[in-house]
Amino acid sequence: METLIFLVCLAAFVLGKPRLRYSLPLDGSHVAHERTLMINGFFMVLMLLRHISIFCCPIQPEDEWYYAHIDAPLVQCIVCTYFFYSGYGIMLSLQKKGRLYLRQLLTRRFAGLYVRFGFAAAAVCMMEALIWGNFLERGLKFLYTMVGCGSWWFIVMSLVLYLLTWLSFSVVGFSPERPRRSLVAILILSILVAVVVSLMFPYKPTWWLDTEWCFPAGMLYALYGHRLEFLLNKSRLPALVWGLLLVSASLWALHHFRLFAKFFGWLSGIALGGWAGIHYTSALACFFALGVTWIFASVTWSRVPRPLVWLGQNAFYLFLFQYVPMKLFRDFGISASHPRLSILLAFILAIGLAALMKWVFLYAEHRCTKTMQ
Repeated sequence: METLIFLVCLAAFVLGKPRLRYSLPLDGSHVAHERTLMINGFFMVLMLLRHISIFCCPIQPEDEWYYAHIDAPLVQCIVCTYFFYSGYGIMLSLQKKGRLYLRQLLTRRFAGLYVRFGFAAAAVCMMEALIWGNFLERGLKFLYTMVGCGSWWFIVMSLVLYLLTWLSFSVVGFSPERPRRSLVAILILSILVAVVVSLMFPYKPTWWLDTEWCFPAGMLYALYGHRLEFLLNKSRLPALVWGLLLVSASLWALHHFRLFAKFFGWLSGIALGGWAGIHYTSALACFFALGVTWIFASVTWSRVPRPLVWLGQNAFYLFLFQYVPMKLFRDFGISASHPRLSILLAFILAIGLAALMKWVFLYAEHRCTKTMQ
């Protein structure tokens, strides 16, 4: 069933009437907000399928090909575009709005995400308490989550990156008229990310920490990506080939890091799962995200696949609420007795629950705003 869902996702691209182009546009349209949402939506499908196999149903025989040739090679790279495009978008906003957006980064992006995260975590814990009982345990889980120790690692690390970005750009006295200061701020941010990741390594699983460099990489691409794309367009190979080479090389290096550890002494910790391996894989994730950007930039669509755009736009709600139907099918034995039906229903219900909770949140926000006015 996962293979079928993946093929339907690919069919969405085909139905959009894609056309290849040799060179990249220099106006930045290939990394416009809608296109990056589409790319994130594609990887959201892959993330949902992976989590279904972990939390809901074991891998079925007909889906072994998908997990062996699509899911397994990608490992944690399925989330790297989220950090890459988040950093890219924030850097563009900083260039356009200047210090005003830098203040909003702390008051709106960081504080706003934390508040929404708190309400969403409370809603999930309440659902789990109503379904599985044990209100005290769910209440403690909520408190545990709000101090950054829960299982929703992506939101926690996004909050950390927002805070480090605000700190880095505030220290250098950021100004859009001085692009060199932006470069210095990104370098400071990269150092802070490396330090924080190294400090967290003994206490957190590797998937918390091995894609965070994609965030400053996206900011760097917002500053100097047009220069790189200009050189790319002057080469003899089309951008699609360069993107495929970059993705293939990064995935190959990711799965052969033990080979590199034999030649580079300072990477010796990789083979043993040391903290150096985290930075190694995070750097490769940056190249993977860049390659994916060039691959999708080499294609134009007459109709952008709107379902994938919606999935990318609602990643926050999907990431938080997807586990409820998956665990429901697993714990009540439905996935064991009807595995294929459970896979399909878990996928559909995860999307439906995310859409419902988004509506609830927007309605509550509208009512609160109206009451305060």
